[in-house]
Amino acid sequence: MMFNAGTITNNGTITVNKGGTSAVTGINIVGNVELAGTGAIVLNAVNNNNSANLGSASISDGGSSNLTQDSGHTISGTGYIAVNNFTNNGTVNADVNGNTLQVGRANTNNGTYEATLGGTLNISSLSNYSSGTLTGGIYKAINTGSLVPSTIILNSGNITTNVPPSAMTVPAFCTRGVTTPKPSISPSLVSAAMSSSMAAPSPAA
Repeated sequence: MMFNAGTITNNGTITVNKGGTSAVTGINIVGNVELAGTGAIVLNAVNNNNSANLGSASISDGGSSNLTQDSGHTISGTGYIAVNNFTNNGTVNADVNGNTLQVGRANTNNGTYEATLGGTLNISSLSNYSSGTLTGGIYKAINTGSLVPSTIILNSGNITTNVPPSAMTVPAFCTRGVTTPKPSISPSLVSAAMSSSMAAPSPAA
């Protein structure tokens, strides 16, 4: 499937690799593409405990194209997103238990990046994330979901989980930014990259 330059409006569901086979399957982005509408693209890579299988469901380009996902649209599932520059104003959700959705190459998150239902969202080359500091966007790890990378200082990003405040813990490597203003903390508090290594949060300043 190919998305050519311009606006693609999707109000339904597009499933990439519906059969979940090992064949390389994907959406090829050509030029500058805006992904609009209220629908979803579901990536359905073959069981990808082996990262080599991520390519069985992908959104990619030939090296110089850009994709912008609008606020009402969602990309979910397991596979990879790898275009020259990906701007997310909507939702990217890794929601397949035990599997990974990888966002590679240059990307900016102005919307929501989330990992739910045991999925892992692996994010690299994120423009909102520099020298261990995350700024902007919403990031969620819910119902055993995991976010990667894990070494994050929170300045103005918003990272939440559905863990009750009374039981909330955050990884030792996750700290609040020291800049002013400090981030607002949601009722579920702050977490990043829910992993097996946890430590109690520091008191709010």
